[in-house]
Amino acid sequence: MKTAISAVENSFESKIDRQFARCGFFVIIDQETGSVEFLPNPNIDKEENVGAATVELLNSRNIKKVVAGDFGIKVKPLLDSLKIQMIVISDNSLTVNDIIGMLTKTRKVMPKMDGTGPDGKGAGTGRGLGRCGKSSQKEKLDQLGKGLGNKRKTGGGQGKGKRLKGGSKD
Repeated sequence: MKTAISAVENSFESKIDRQFARCGFFVIIDQETGSVEFLPNPNIDKEENVGAATVELLNSRNIKKVVAGDFGIKVKPLLDSLKIQMIVISDNSLTVNDIIGMLTKTRKVMPKMDGTGPDGKGAGTGRGLGRCGKSSQKEKLDQLGKGLGNKRKTGGGQGKGKRLKGGSKD
């Protein structure tokens, strides 16, 4: 997926440009290949239809996300119709490098599904009933139905301690 960032200059240390259509440069990041391209905005000095021309330019390059300080009211429906996501950055002190870091940050997942968890620190979350827990299927079934609602006035939260299996009613 490709993302375009509006920038004042053609450098990684450049600040994000507040304007979308009249920004100085677009930094185009291809998150699949990791390539980065600095594209001068040819529409910066146009008299009219600047927004439409800029949207057309980015659409021709298969951009799916655009990061800028603000988007004009005429540009928003154009980007929406082309299914290009708009990301508004209100912090003017952020650089292109900061935005690239935010965009490429990956979510931590259970890499091996073996109970080691993210970064090998263990499952440690939830009730241990998921696929990453190291308990057996019987232990997982025994854990169900044992509530901890003893703060209320009804029954102490221990539940019935039973789990209905295969339609049997114990």
